[in-house]
Formats: sequence, C-alpha cells, structure tokens
Amino acid sequence: MCKVNYTFIVMNSKHLRLLFGIALIAGGVFIIVARPTAEDAAHNSNDLVEQTGVSQTQDSDTSQQETLEQNIDDTAQSEEAQDNSSTQLDTSQVDTEPESEPVEVIPTEPAASEPQEPEAPTPPPAQSGVYIDYSEAALASSQGANILFFHADWCIQCRILEMDIMDDPIPEGLTILEVDFDNSTELRQRYGVTLQTTLIRVDSQGNELGRFGGFSNPDAEALYGALL
Repeated sequence: MCKVNYTFIVMNSKHLRLLFGIALIAGGVFIIVARPTAEDAAHNSNDLVEQTGVSQTQDSDTSQQETLEQNIDDTAQSEEAQDNSSTQLDTSQVDTEPESEPVEVIPTEPAASEPQEPEAPTPPPAQSGVYIDYSEAALASSQGANILFFHADWCIQCRILEMDIMDDPIPEGLTILEVDFDNSTELRQRYGVTLQTTLIRVDSQGNELGRFGGFSNPDAEALYGALL
C-alpha cells in the first residue's frame, strides 16, 4: 500500500514536471507570436494616425477652398447689387428732373440798314518807268519824261548810278535812255557832253529841258529831284 502510493506520487510528480514544461514551452511560443502582433498593431496605429491627419488636411483644404469660392460669389453679388443700385439712382434722377418750360420767342423787327456810300474805284497800279538803250525811235515813241544817260562801261561812277536806279522802281512815266558815251560822238557834240555820267532831260524831239551831273553825286534820288 505504501509502495503503491509512492509510485503514484512519483508518477504524479513526473506528470507535473511534464505539464510544467509544456506550460513553459507554450508561454514562450505565445510571447514569440504576440510580440510581432503588438508591433504590427503599433505600426497600424501609426498608419491610422497618419491617414487621419491627411484626411483632416484634405478636409481643411476643401473647406478653405469652399470658403474662398463663397467669398468670391458674395463679392460679385455685392458689386452687382451696387451697379443695379447706381443704375436705379441715375434713372430716378433723370425721371425726377423738371421739364423745362417752352421759351416764348418774341419776333424782333430787323434794324434799318444804313445806306452805304459807294466805294471809290481802285486806281490802277502805277506803271513804273523804264530803263532802255537809246535809239531815235525809242525817244520819238516815248509819251512821258525822257532822260538821256551818257554811260560808259568802264566808268565806275556810271555803274554805281545805274545800280542805284535799278534797285528801286523808276518813277511812273519816266524813260531813261542809256547813251553809249564812247560811240555816240554826234550826240555828245550836240549836247556839249564832255564827261560820262552826265544826264540830260529832253522832250520827244530831243530838245534839252534840264541837266544833272552825276559823276560827283551818283544818286538816283538826287537825279529825280533835279530833273523831275
């Protein structure tokens, strides 16, 4: 009886050790299996947090865009309302302007025109005199005053007086006939001319009416003053 009990106790002790070993093995396996699961859970938790943050960011951006669009729509509606208000105000101002009363036009009698004096006829433009070479025909056909100018090309005083005569208009009706001093010996003897730049006023028949010595004073105004 004592032996059997001892054997049972011994057997029970072996079983207990076996069960305890099995329990130790099972605990180790559970720890090995559970550790990766915890790490995966932590990683999944981090991914969930990141996804949640991204979703929140997207939701925030969408909300801001919707708010901006709403502000743009509100601004456009406000401007349109102001334009409509200004148009209505202008229309009301035009409608409320008082109509101007018609102005009565009183006819006036035309003023009596004063008799105008007839304008004096405009005189024809004065015909200036001429400066031409001497010939008996030119002298005979002349209708006004005639002056014989005894002239030599080599005479400086003759050229000075000639240029002074040509610079200004020759008096109306006057004909100045240039006589070649060197080749008109007969005329020089007829009028007693011994010096060039001598000027003699004559009529159409050649009769002497006056004389001017231009050698010492080759001036056209002095000439006209002496012979006209």
